[in-house]
Amino acid sequence: MLQVQIGMTQLATRSHDRIWSSEGNLIRNFILSTGGDRTTIIWDANSGHCKQQFSFHTAPALDVDWQSDTTFASCSDDMTLNIWNMSTEIPVHNLQAHNEEMYTIKWSPTGPGTMNPNAT
Repeated sequence: MLQVQIGMTQLATRSHDRIWSSEGNLIRNFILSTGGDRTTIIWDANSGHCKQQFSFHTAPALDVDWQSDTTFASCSDDMTLNIWNMSTEIPVHNLQAHNEEMYTIKWSPTGPGTMNPNAT
């Protein structure tokens, strides 16, 4: 179940660390969350249950953004950007082209790929 406790954030029993970001998917009624425990989790917004968990980052996952109803990107303190598809448990693409952690990630509304607003 999706639950929030005073004093610490806990989504179901999956995450016991700080939740850094969340992003809704209105088409599939899912919520993505990223956290200090290095995971990205897809939650069923109706039931509050964990649908899928991705544990590929080696440092806290800081942001996430849906590209479509099945594809999303996550970025992390580990200086990577991962492109995910719900049909697999490993990233479709793992990009390691940064020298610093990435705090935010957004898909470009004008074309293919993603943009990193805090890139230098």
